[in-house]
Amino acid sequence: MIFVMTGAVGAGKTTLVKVLINHLRSTGLSVAGYVSDAFRLKGKIEGYDLFEPSSGRRCPFLRKAGGISQAEVGQFYFLPSGLKAARDIIRSAADYDLMVVDEIGPAEVRGEGVWPDLYPLLDKINCLLVIRKKLLPDFIPALPPPVMFFRAEAEEQPMEQMAEYILSMVKSGKLKKLPD
Repeated sequence: MIFVMTGAVGAGKTTLVKVLINHLRSTGLSVAGYVSDAFRLKGKIEGYDLFEPSSGRRCPFLRKAGGISQAEVGQFYFLPSGLKAARDIIRSAADYDLMVVDEIGPAEVRGEGVWPDLYPLLDKINCLLVIRKKLLPDFIPALPPPVMFFRAEAEEQPMEQMAEYILSMVKSGKLKKLPD
């Protein structure tokens, strides 16, 4: 099953996903994946660092400075080592109960970034994907059902309720992993 956390830029998607990951891990669920933490200089976002909650590993992922790599993502560029780390995390997630990818963005819309590694796994493992609200229409056709959507800014969906739903769906065994 695919769980999608969506919301506008700055809506708190990453913050909420971090809390969800910690809560789900505390219940015994094995969670792999990464979140993209803002990297700030003098109070301004200059890029994003990849943070892997299961290991505590952090590495530079995206930066504003032009020409760092060929993979442009809006005003940011992938750092080759960060992109490799994200892809490695995705490829190693098959044995976990849930894989978290924060976030799926403009590069993935174009079939770039982590998409070549992520897309083949979407119907094989349980995923929690973070996708900006304005990019959601681009991804809905590519997501194999079932898909459950959560809105980061939705007060009627408290974090505990989201976590319990995800936990119950993953633990119920209703979600099947398809053979390769």
